[in-house]
Amino acid sequence: MKKVKRYMKFELLNKKYSKQDDPVIFIENFCINLVQEIKQYYFDLGENPLQYRERILSSVIFPAFMRTGRRAVMEVYYCKFEESKRNYLDYYVMDSRGENSYLVEFKHGWYDYDKGKLINFNKKKWTEVNKQIEKLENEKEVIHRYIDSDKNIYGLSMYMLVSQSYMENITFEHEKYKKIILEELDKFDWIFTKKLVDECNLFQLDKLYYPNITLIGRITEIDRIT
Repeated sequence: MKKVKRYMKFELLNKKYSKQDDPVIFIENFCINLVQEIKQYYFDLGENPLQYRERILSSVIFPAFMRTGRRAVMEVYYCKFEESKRNYLDYYVMDSRGENSYLVEFKHGWYDYDKGKLINFNKKKWTEVNKQIEKLENEKEVIHRYIDSDKNIYGLSMYMLVSQSYMENITFEHEKYKKIILEELDKFDWIFTKKLVDECNLFQLDKLYYPNITLIGRITEIDRIT
């Protein structure tokens, strides 16, 4: 039987961080766990989760965060002191040692693999998810009151791109694909890519194929105690 290569790669692009830094280790482990959750969702329910947007995808995102940390919470609310309106954080995750907290804003978009470009509407989502984290960056008191304190606290903006293609036989070229993403989106700190085209046509819906998924993100240090 021919051995199938299952391409999966995590790359750190920002030299400010190293592979040994806690947030980088956390992110890479989350990405690997997310791939496992996506596959398990398919095997358990017989349905391709990649056809959906954030709300349904939370069914695989949240368990992946639970695998990665000690505790995870969805839709955490917080208020600025001068406002009565509630704001909601997509995910809060405490790491396994209880030393670091991650405040995560997560968006989902589509990548047109056949045309080699992002769908225009989805470019805006990357900007939106970063603005959501930027709002928290200077709100330590609000975070301490409503979310967490006495830990190293990081804001993580994450963007998941799901590739779609009508071509059955695809030769996945990672460097070419990464170059397109770098050109189309603002600077990000890391990129994770998982090739799916060799997964026994697992991720196929009618005539539409899902050749790969990619996650990109930024790391923002909000508070540090160690």
